[in-house]
Amino acid sequence: MYALKLTPHILQRPGELRQMEWAEVNFDKAVWTIPVTKMKMRQPHSVPLSRQALAILQAMRSLSGSGRYVFPSIRTRARPISENTINAALRRMGYSEVAGVV
Repeated sequence: MYALKLTPHILQRPGELRQMEWAEVNFDKAVWTIPVTKMKMRQPHSVPLSRQALAILQAMRSLSGSGRYVFPSIRTRARPISENTINAALRRMGYSEVAGVV
């Protein structure tokens, strides 16, 4: 899952990651700008993107680049993946809430 691969490169909350939109990603400047409306502290936030993060996003672009969200729901491209998608993937890999990971 590309969202899990991207997480350690950007260190953002899962909610922000799942709602990432293509319009917020600037490949030329290697930055993801999260708008004020999505930030807890109501301040815009710029996330630098490493070349590894950019490579992951390029791979996602071939899958979801024509839609709004980088990580769209499998049911409708009009919404992002659910809040539980990333946590469910971690549980399937053997990480559990008991271990304090999720």
